[in-house]
Amino acid sequence: MTERELGNFSKWPLEELRGKERSFPIGHRIGDEIRAEITRRQIEIDQHRAGWDHRCTLITVIIAIASVVGSIVYGLDRGIYVGSTSTVAGNFLYKKCRYLFVTGITELPAHGGLGAQIPVAQLVPGFQSASEPDRLYCRFFGE
Repeated sequence: MTERELGNFSKWPLEELRGKERSFPIGHRIGDEIRAEITRRQIEIDQHRAGWDHRCTLITVIIAIASVVGSIVYGLDRGIYVGSTSTVAGNFLYKKCRYLFVTGITELPAHGGLGAQIPVAQLVPGFQSASEPDRLYCRFFGE
């Protein structure tokens, strides 16, 4: 370590101060001044880090809120599944899925069923043989 003028500790690098602190016993005037300067710098470093942490937390919260709002808008634009109703007519089951859109709740025919198997039945989707009701399903998003 190079010899420096004692008493002007604010210009010393922190690592040199820590090294020099060890050479003075507790209660020594110069050692106490060095310890006070080390404590002052450590508080300054901690405050700087705390400010940065607060900024990072704020940015994270803003991004999270924007993501939630964006997800809600996206879901309402596509239609979020809120339930379904089934009607049995003879040997056929007709299922309607309810979706929440920005404009309100809309009912759409279920996917799968006879419409997926027989091309002529695609004209009226949402029908299935009552003996196989599991083929009809509703997607999470309507469109």
